[in-house]
Amino acid sequence: MKWFAFITALIAFSPASFLANVLVDAEGTWGTIVINETGDVVTEDYVCDGEPIRIEIDSSAKRLTSYRNVSEKTHADIIAHGENWLTLKYDGEERTMSNGEPQIWTLFMANADSFVWVRQDWIEDGRIANHTSPRHRCTPAMS
Repeated sequence: MKWFAFITALIAFSPASFLANVLVDAEGTWGTIVINETGDVVTEDYVCDGEPIRIEIDSSAKRLTSYRNVSEKTHADIIAHGENWLTLKYDGEERTMSNGEPQIWTLFMANADSFVWVRQDWIEDGRIANHTSPRHRCTPAMS
């Protein structure tokens, strides 16, 4: 749970100056750290070769496309955004939030190289009450 408190504080207090433009900065390939079911960090290393995701953004159409692997692609409308966040409504979303509505997700960037996903019903009184494991930008492989 220490990691959860750290990333929540980092998001809440990160100056937006770390980001040039969230619509540009959110693009890239992203790995994650491994966290067990009790919230403890299993490894400090970001895993970029297991299940990274790749994000592309069409800012003129306000659309995000994410790729988990070559065959798994998802699309979402960017329904709102600020200096360090994007709120998304995924096409054909069947998962529901606690209120029974289709899930709405916000990508919160702590800086240009890390972010977490926050479901809309995980925000309570304007504060993040829960989030996914942090994602970290993967560096391109050296050839």
